[in-house]
Amino acid sequence: MNDTLYAYLAGLFDGEGAIHVSPKTCSVQVVNTDIRPLQLIKDSFGGNIVSTPGGHDGYKTVHRWMAYSDTAAAFLQAIASY
Repeated sequence: MNDTLYAYLAGLFDGEGAIHVSPKTCSVQVVNTDIRPLQLIKDSFGGNIVSTPGGHDGYKTVHRWMAYSDTAAAFLQAIASY
């Protein structure tokens, strides 16, 4: 991957991402209504995408990319300098 892509992913994570740390594991997630950037992350690092339909008329489907442990660490290390 190139610097531009890492910078894009870092910005996406900054705005739409979260980190969860527990004594046993670490996980990261990025949530968006557009699945395309999440598919890009999945194709580059692995992990899973879960989609949840909007709850009411007019609400968009929410997509969530999630990764755990080594995959989460690889993603965070790749975007850390951006």
